[in-house]
Amino acid sequence: GKINYSGKIFTLKDFSLLTKPLRKEIPIYLAAINQKMVEMTWEIADGVIFYLRPKNEMKEIISKMQKMKKIDTTLQIITCIHKDEEKARTRAKKTLRFYIAVGKIYREFLQSTGYSEDVQKIYEEYTKTGLDKLQELIPEKMLDDLCIAGTPDTAIKKLNSFRNLGIELPIIQFNPI
Repeated sequence: GKINYSGKIFTLKDFSLLTKPLRKEIPIYLAAINQKMVEMTWEIADGVIFYLRPKNEMKEIISKMQKMKKIDTTLQIITCIHKDEEKARTRAKKTLRFYIAVGKIYREFLQSTGYSEDVQKIYEEYTKTGLDKLQELIPEKMLDDLCIAGTPDTAIKKLNSFRNLGIELPIIQFNPI
Protein backbone atom coordinates (compact mmCIF):
# COMPACT_ATOMS: atom_id res chain seq x y z
CA GLY A 1 0.00 0.00 0.00
CA LYS A 2 0.87 3.65 0.01
CA ILE A 3 2.94 5.07 2.84
CA ASN A 4 2.93 8.59 4.22
CA TYR A 5 5.60 9.50 6.75
CA SER A 6 7.07 12.71 8.10
CA GLY A 7 10.18 12.53 10.27
CA LYS A 8 13.25 14.54 11.25
CA ILE A 9 15.40 13.23 8.41
CA PHE A 10 12.97 12.53 5.55
CA THR A 11 9.33 12.65 4.48
CA LEU A 12 7.36 10.26 2.29
CA LYS A 13 4.14 11.20 0.55
CA ASP A 14 2.09 8.50 -1.16
CA PHE A 15 5.17 6.24 -1.46
CA SER A 16 4.68 2.73 -2.82
CA LEU A 17 6.97 0.01 -4.11
CA LEU A 18 7.44 -0.15 -7.87
CA THR A 19 7.58 -3.94 -7.81
CA LYS A 20 5.13 -6.40 -6.37
CA PRO A 21 6.50 -8.28 -3.33
CA LEU A 22 7.23 -11.98 -3.91
CA ARG A 23 4.86 -12.91 -1.09
CA LYS A 24 2.26 -11.21 1.07
CA GLU A 25 3.43 -12.77 4.33
CA ILE A 26 6.90 -13.52 5.67
CA PRO A 27 7.07 -17.02 7.16
CA ILE A 28 8.03 -17.30 10.82
CA TYR A 29 10.54 -20.01 11.70
CA LEU A 30 11.34 -21.02 15.26
CA ALA A 31 14.42 -22.85 16.51
CA ALA A 32 13.45 -25.95 18.47
CA ILE A 33 15.53 -28.19 20.68
CA ASN A 34 13.50 -29.98 23.35
CA GLN A 35 10.12 -31.65 22.78
CA LYS A 36 8.04 -28.78 24.18
CA MET A 37 9.77 -26.35 21.81
CA VAL A 38 9.16 -28.72 18.88
CA GLU A 39 5.46 -29.00 19.73
CA MET A 40 5.08 -25.24 20.12
CA THR A 41 6.85 -24.68 16.81
CA TRP A 42 4.42 -26.98 15.00
CA GLU A 43 1.49 -25.19 16.68
CA ILE A 44 2.42 -21.59 15.85
CA ALA A 45 5.19 -21.40 13.23
CA ASP A 46 5.57 -21.81 9.49
CA GLY A 47 8.91 -23.59 9.84
CA VAL A 48 11.30 -25.20 12.28
CA ILE A 49 15.06 -24.73 12.60
CA PHE A 50 16.83 -27.75 14.08
CA TYR A 51 20.44 -27.80 15.28
CA LEU A 52 22.69 -30.58 16.57
CA ARG A 53 19.98 -33.20 16.31
CA PRO A 54 20.88 -36.86 15.68
CA LYS A 55 19.63 -38.17 12.33
CA ASN A 56 17.48 -41.03 13.65
CA GLU A 57 15.77 -38.75 16.17
CA MET A 58 15.27 -36.00 13.60
CA LYS A 59 13.73 -38.34 11.03
CA GLU A 60 11.33 -39.69 13.65
CA ILE A 61 10.26 -36.27 14.97
CA ILE A 62 9.78 -34.81 11.47
CA SER A 63 7.68 -37.78 10.36
CA LYS A 64 5.53 -37.61 13.49
CA MET A 65 5.05 -33.84 13.55
CA GLN A 66 4.41 -33.40 9.81
CA LYS A 67 1.38 -35.71 10.17
CA MET A 68 -0.12 -33.14 12.56
CA LYS A 69 0.63 -30.09 10.40
CA LYS A 70 2.90 -29.54 7.42
CA ILE A 71 5.58 -26.88 8.07
CA ASP A 72 8.97 -26.14 6.51
CA THR A 73 11.87 -28.08 7.99
CA THR A 74 15.37 -26.65 8.22
CA LEU A 75 18.56 -27.77 9.89
CA GLN A 76 21.63 -25.72 10.59
CA ILE A 77 24.56 -28.07 9.98
CA ILE A 78 28.14 -27.62 11.19
CA THR A 79 30.02 -27.98 7.90
CA CYS A 80 33.68 -28.13 6.96
CA ILE A 81 34.86 -29.02 3.48
CA HIS A 82 38.46 -29.47 2.42
CA LYS A 83 40.38 -31.59 -0.09
CA ASP A 84 42.08 -33.20 2.93
CA GLU A 85 39.26 -35.13 4.62
CA GLU A 86 41.06 -35.42 7.98
CA LYS A 87 41.63 -31.66 8.18
CA ALA A 88 37.93 -31.09 7.49
CA ARG A 89 36.85 -33.65 10.09
CA THR A 90 39.19 -32.22 12.73
CA ARG A 91 37.91 -28.68 12.10
CA ALA A 92 34.28 -29.78 12.38
CA LYS A 93 35.08 -31.67 15.60
CA LYS A 94 36.53 -28.46 17.06
CA THR A 95 33.26 -26.64 16.43
CA LEU A 96 31.21 -29.51 17.80
CA ARG A 97 33.37 -29.74 20.94
CA PHE A 98 32.69 -26.06 21.63
CA TYR A 99 28.92 -26.48 21.57
CA ILE A 100 29.07 -29.56 23.78
CA ALA A 101 31.46 -28.00 26.29
CA VAL A 102 30.00 -24.50 26.50
CA GLY A 103 26.38 -24.87 25.34
CA LYS A 104 24.42 -26.25 28.27
CA ILE A 105 21.18 -26.60 26.29
CA TYR A 106 22.88 -28.51 23.47
CA ARG A 107 24.86 -30.65 25.91
CA GLU A 108 21.76 -31.62 27.87
CA PHE A 109 19.82 -32.35 24.69
CA LEU A 110 22.57 -34.54 23.22
CA GLN A 111 22.83 -36.42 26.52
CA SER A 112 19.15 -37.34 26.15
CA THR A 113 19.53 -38.66 22.59
CA GLY A 114 22.02 -41.52 22.91
CA TYR A 115 25.25 -39.60 23.34
CA SER A 116 25.13 -39.41 27.11
CA GLU A 117 28.47 -41.08 27.87
CA ASP A 118 30.37 -39.29 25.11
CA VAL A 119 28.96 -35.89 26.03
CA GLN A 120 29.64 -36.44 29.73
CA LYS A 121 33.26 -37.43 29.02
CA ILE A 122 33.77 -34.33 26.83
CA TYR A 123 32.22 -32.01 29.40
CA GLU A 124 34.19 -33.48 32.31
CA GLU A 125 37.43 -33.05 30.40
CA TYR A 126 36.44 -29.49 29.52
CA THR A 127 35.94 -28.63 33.21
CA LYS A 128 39.45 -29.96 33.95
CA THR A 129 41.53 -28.80 30.99
CA GLY A 130 39.47 -26.41 28.85
CA LEU A 131 38.81 -26.70 25.13
CA ASP A 132 42.28 -27.82 24.04
CA LYS A 133 42.28 -31.29 22.50
CA LEU A 134 38.60 -31.98 23.27
CA GLN A 135 38.09 -32.68 19.57
CA GLU A 136 39.98 -35.94 20.14
CA LEU A 137 37.08 -37.11 22.31
CA ILE A 138 34.42 -36.59 19.61
CA PRO A 139 33.49 -40.04 18.27
CA GLU A 140 33.42 -40.45 14.48
CA LYS A 141 29.81 -41.66 14.68
CA MET A 142 28.75 -38.47 16.49
CA LEU A 143 30.53 -36.30 13.95
CA ASP A 144 28.85 -38.10 11.03
CA ASP A 145 25.48 -37.98 12.75
CA LEU A 146 25.52 -34.24 13.43
CA CYS A 147 27.85 -32.61 10.90
CA ILE A 148 29.05 -32.47 7.32
CA ALA A 149 32.82 -32.86 7.18
CA GLY A 150 35.10 -34.10 4.44
CA THR A 151 35.99 -33.65 0.80
CA PRO A 152 33.55 -31.94 -1.57
CA ASP A 153 32.32 -35.33 -2.84
CA THR A 154 31.83 -36.61 0.71
CA ALA A 155 30.06 -33.38 1.67
CA ILE A 156 27.53 -33.73 -1.15
CA LYS A 157 26.68 -37.27 -0.03
CA LYS A 158 26.33 -36.16 3.60
CA LEU A 159 24.16 -33.19 2.61
CA ASN A 160 21.89 -35.52 0.67
CA SER A 161 21.62 -37.83 3.68
CA PHE A 162 20.26 -34.90 5.72
CA ARG A 163 17.82 -34.00 2.94
CA ASN A 164 16.63 -37.62 2.85
CA LEU A 165 15.58 -37.27 6.50
CA GLY A 166 13.00 -34.65 5.54
CA ILE A 167 15.15 -31.53 5.80
CA GLU A 168 13.84 -29.24 3.08
CA LEU A 169 16.22 -26.37 3.70
CA PRO A 170 19.69 -27.27 4.98
CA ILE A 171 21.48 -24.26 6.47
CA ILE A 172 25.24 -24.62 6.05
CA GLN A 173 27.19 -23.33 9.07
CA PHE A 174 30.49 -23.07 7.24
CA ASN A 175 33.68 -23.55 9.26
CA PRO A 176 36.74 -22.66 7.18
CA ILE A 177 40.19 -24.10 7.70
